[in-house]
Amino acid sequence: MKILQLCNKSPWPAKEGGSMAMTAIRKGLACLGHEVHSLVVSTPKMTVNSDEIPESYLKDGPVESVFIDTRPKALPAFRDLVRNVSYQISRFHHPDYEARLKELLQGKQWDAIILESVYMMPYFDLIRAHFNGPVILRAHNVEHVIWKRILENSRNPLKKRYLAILKNQLRKYELDAVSRVSFTACISDVDAKYFLNEVPDARLITVPFAVENDKPDIKRHEYVYKFGHIGSMDWAPNLEGLRNFVKEIWPKVIKEIPNAQLHLAGRHFPENFPKSSGVIIHGEVEDAGEFLQSLDALIVPLLSGSGVRIKIVEAMQHGVPVISTPVGAEGLDLVHREHAYICETSRQYIKAMKQLKESRVQISENALLRIEKRHSLEYATGLLINEIEKQ
Repeated sequence: MKILQLCNKSPWPAKEGGSMAMTAIRKGLACLGHEVHSLVVSTPKMTVNSDEIPESYLKDGPVESVFIDTRPKALPAFRDLVRNVSYQISRFHHPDYEARLKELLQGKQWDAIILESVYMMPYFDLIRAHFNGPVILRAHNVEHVIWKRILENSRNPLKKRYLAILKNQLRKYELDAVSRVSFTACISDVDAKYFLNEVPDARLITVPFAVENDKPDIKRHEYVYKFGHIGSMDWAPNLEGLRNFVKEIWPKVIKEIPNAQLHLAGRHFPENFPKSSGVIIHGEVEDAGEFLQSLDALIVPLLSGSGVRIKIVEAMQHGVPVISTPVGAEGLDLVHREHAYICETSRQYIKAMKQLKESRVQISENALLRIEKRHSLEYATGLLINEIEKQ
C-alpha cells in the first residue's frame, strides 16, 4: 500500500509522545512492506527542516515539512471566538500546506491517508475533492476531554469561562470529525468507548501505541529512592500535574523519606517552576532511555489529559517501574500493584515508593510482558492495515 501521513507536528526527532506515536506507525508500516510518505507541520515549538532529518530515519519513507506559525495570537483568537469556531483547530490551517498537499494528491495514487490528530481535519474537504479512498483519523487523545479536565482544575473565573468556550467549540468539531472520516483509530479502548458513546454511528477501532520488541538491558542498581518525570512542559497537562505534585505531594514524601530525590527532565521548564527539597531539574535530556533507566521509578502525576501516556509504555519497555495517577494510567489497563502503582494521595505515593524497594523486579517483569503482548509494532500496525483493507 501507498499511504500518505499528515502530521500536526514533526515525527522526528521522536522525543515526545505525539512524535513517538507517529514515528512508530511509520516504522510499523515500513516493516510490513508498505510505503509511507509524511507531510508534516513544522511549528515554532518543533521547527524542523526536512533536509536535517537523517537518512537512517528516512529509510522508512520520505518526510516533507511546511512551516506554520501556530502560536496563539489575540486577533485571530478573538475572530474565531466571535465566529464560534475552534481556534485550536484553525491555527493549523495554512495555504502553503494546502498547496503542497494538493500537489501530492494530484501527483500520486494513494491507497489511504492518515490524519494524525483532529488538528489535520481542516484539510479533509481538500482530500475528498481529490481522493475517494480511506481517510483515517488517528486520535492520539480525545482532545476536548483534555481541555475539559484543565477547565475543571482551573480556579480563575475568567480563565474558566474562556476555557469552557474553547472546550465546547473543540468538542463540536472533534465529534463531527469522527463522524466524517472512514474510521477513527483510537490509541486506547477508553477513548474508543467515549467516542462511540458520543457518536454511536462512528466507525472506531483501537490501535495501541507501538514499540519495537527489543529486550531491555534492565539495570538492577541499588534502590536509593531516586524518582523522576520526563515530559515536555509546554503541554498543559504535564505542567499542571507536575506543579501540583511538587507543591502538594513531594514535601510530604520528603518528610517520610528524607533521602528521596525527584529528577525532572523535559523541554520548556518555566523559570517560575516551584522549588522543593530534593527536586533536580535537568531540562531536555539527550537520551530519554538512559534517563529512565537511571531511576528507581517513573512518576506520572497527571490530573488531566486523554489518550495514552507514551512515556509510561517507554518506561515499562526499559524495565522501569511506574507510579501514576488514574488519569496518567488511563487507557493502558494496568492493574494496581501488578503492572504499576496507581496513586492519588500523598499517603498512597509514599506507600508505593516504600513497597517498590521489594516489589520492583516483579512489577517490571509483569509490565514488560504486557508491553510485549499489546504494543508490538507488528500487532498495532496489523490492526490498522486490516481495517484499511476492509474499506
